[in-house]
Amino acid sequence: MRKGILIRVGIDSSYGEWNAPVNPDNGDFVFLPIPENKKHEINPGQAFPYNHFISDLKKFSFNNNLSDKNEITLPNHLNGLNTHLDPDFNFLTYGDNGIHRGKELKNQFQTGDFIVFFAGLKPISKFIYPLYYAIIGFYEILKVVEAKDILPVELIINAHTRKINPNPTDVIIIADPQKSGRLEKSILIGDFRDKSYRVTKELLKEWGDISSKNGFIQRSAVPPSFKNPEKFLNWFSKQKVKLIRRNN
Repeated sequence: MRKGILIRVGIDSSYGEWNAPVNPDNGDFVFLPIPENKKHEINPGQAFPYNHFISDLKKFSFNNNLSDKNEITLPNHLNGLNTHLDPDFNFLTYGDNGIHRGKELKNQFQTGDFIVFFAGLKPISKFIYPLYYAIIGFYEILKVVEAKDILPVELIINAHTRKINPNPTDVIIIADPQKSGRLEKSILIGDFRDKSYRVTKELLKEWGDISSKNGFIQRSAVPPSFKNPEKFLNWFSKQKVKLIRRNN
């Protein structure tokens, strides 16, 4: 049976002290990755600093009719920092360190299994909760490889391979380009109940539930998996989302 897993990505209060914006009225959003660990040196010419995303924030503000006063801008503390751009929807890759989550991906996931990426985004207009928990990306796995086996000419494909000294245990997910990408519009999946953000009860029923207790998705060392992957995929297909091969 196919396997599927939910993985939280993107900058947030714990990793970057900020949340990327979303328009809760139409699902439009900006994908902004977490900061790169300062101890990691990046291969020459392969760094992706936060300044790289300034134009994406400006475009989002324009498309969502935000005035100059309300325009979403990069916070000062991120200026000059490099991002850990992962997943990289431009190259359709996702990397992990191969010790915990990455080890599971390497040993238990194979071609045809899937990853659903979600993020906690900051609404730009009135919304019932402070954060908007939403699906932002989907990968059908083409193959799982070790970072050390990526050819030198292909090191730019992922944040883990762009490091000068990558972890020998790092693994890289390469997604099927015909069935994977960043969602053009995010899909709201979360609400706030029992003191945490969780997948809504309605969606848990439609998906056939997930492995975390009561749909918990706020923060977890072990990402939840889908108890009924095919049921989720049927639901996801009905959303008729457009998948794009770019980060923003």
